[in-house]
Amino acid sequence: MRALSWQTTPGGVYYKRSLAKEVLGTDDPAEIGNMMSSMDGVFEVAEKMKQKGYKMFPDEGAIRWFSQGANPEAWVNDKNELVLTEDKINYMDYAKELREKQYTALAPEWSKGCRSRSK
Repeated sequence: MRALSWQTTPGGVYYKRSLAKEVLGTDDPAEIGNMMSSMDGVFEVAEKMKQKGYKMFPDEGAIRWFSQGANPEAWVNDKNELVLTEDKINYMDYAKELREKQYTALAPEWSKGCRSRSK
């Protein structure tokens, strides 16, 4: 072995089945997956969640792993230049929409608010 990554960051969306049943009328993983198979679908589900008093994500960063496409690139290249792909620009637009429509709990990972709630 020559190197070992310090972090593994799998992406996924987890949900509480009882809330899905209440808000979406189903808790079936295949049906939920179909509802959220596009960012438009994610926003439709987020609006339904909001109408029932729930937040879809802890913060805007929660969507970064799956909204940047199947082949994410580094934000800065080896020449120290910012690389803005179409997927990155889309991510920023989605993040802005999440914040504007109040689909997040404004609780980013590693924030004081998250740590205090886990005690």
